[in-house]
Amino acid sequence: MKSALQRYATPLVVAIFLGLAFTGLTMFWEVIPRSVLILHEYLGLTFVVAAGLHLTRNWRSFLIHLRSTRGKITLGVLSSTAAVLVVFFCYQPDTTAGPPGLVIRLSGTSVAALAPALRMTPDELTARIRDAGFTVTSADQTIGQIARSKGTFSSTLFNAILPPRGQQNQKRQ
Repeated sequence: MKSALQRYATPLVVAIFLGLAFTGLTMFWEVIPRSVLILHEYLGLTFVVAAGLHLTRNWRSFLIHLRSTRGKITLGVLSSTAAVLVVFFCYQPDTTAGPPGLVIRLSGTSVAALAPALRMTPDELTARIRDAGFTVTSADQTIGQIARSKGTFSSTLFNAILPPRGQQNQKRQ
């Protein structure tokens, strides 16, 4: 009788990969709400565990493959690609409105409540949001509601109305 590791390691990796692929593609194309990000992160952590189990299960085959010329080339290409991607994505200048966690929390904030934090009146913030191409019906509307009414994310709205990091709002009260 096969052990649980033999029976479930590879199917688990495949199933979690399909979930990651689905959530990743829907986030990339902005098809579904950003809350899928949390599911995607947990699936990613689970994928690491499942990949570890799969690697444990197939360790001998893995070592045999790495000893071959083709395995060494594959490992070299994958390592080089990973290094380039890490350097490319880790050293990009950050021009977003703020950390994603902050954007998510502020999405439930009304225009009237957010305006003083941005050193504006609610009317000024409403005007800035409208100038960015969004529809605001009242200052009691939340940032998330305004963004969803246009079919986009709160982060897109924040990026449209806030200056990039490093450039502070020059208006003082």
